Amino acid sequence: MPVMIAPTSLQKLANPEGEIATARAASACNTIMVLSTSSTYSLEEVAACCDAIRFFQLYIYLALPELFSIVYKRRDISAKLVQRAENNGYKAIVLTVDSPRLGRREADLRTNEILFQFNVIHEKLLLMHPILVVPPLKNLEGLLPTKFVSDEKGSGLAALASGTLDASFCWEDITWLKSITNLPILIKGVLTREDAIKALEVGVDGMIISNHGGRQLDYSPATISVLEEVLHFTYCC
Repeated sequence: MPVMIAPTSLQKLANPEGEIATARAASACNTIMVLSTSSTYSLEEVAACCDAIRFFQLYIYLALPELFSIVYKRRDISAKLVQRAENNGYKAIVLTVDSPRLGRREADLRTNEILFQFNVIHEKLLLMHPILVVPPLKNLEGLLPTKFVSDEKGSGLAALASGTLDASFCWEDITWLKSITNLPILIKGVLTREDAIKALEVGVDGMIISNHGGRQLDYSPATISVLEEVLHFTYCC
């Protein structure tokens, strides 16, 4: 049975060594680590720390130009990340496909969580809102703004996602991704037979059955309950 460590963001929140410690553990266990785009060590730093087998998790990004009111695809950002992964010995790209829009995460809404990357928190702001101080998103430095503050109706995480992730993401983006890399492409977030069929049609190299930890869509099925349906179709084909 293949075993790998799923992409998990912001690992420095749990341990100062963050993704470095995870990579070393993967190496010691001779298994695969999937590094999150939203990691707190850069993909280059993780690659240099040990000889773990590494895949790189990717999103398709957008940007909000300061001088314009339009939103446009930033494929150059995703392309740069893919190129960096290739240059640093990553063995596959894992494209997350289940969150072009962030789900309604009610725990975040209740706390009105705010994402910050400042070293100093102003006292007045601390009195107004609960604060989560997060380490920098190292892979995105210089590519995207990563400081977003929520409004009264949303969370900081939702503001960050809506300001960076491309909500128009579709199957054609996978075709584009295949055109810029020779690395195998896995998609993460498949839960249905229909999506498995489409994934094979566009030529993905593998699928990760995932419901995003149950946090993306309320009442989404447990992955084990849909595994047989997806596997039965793929093996039959």
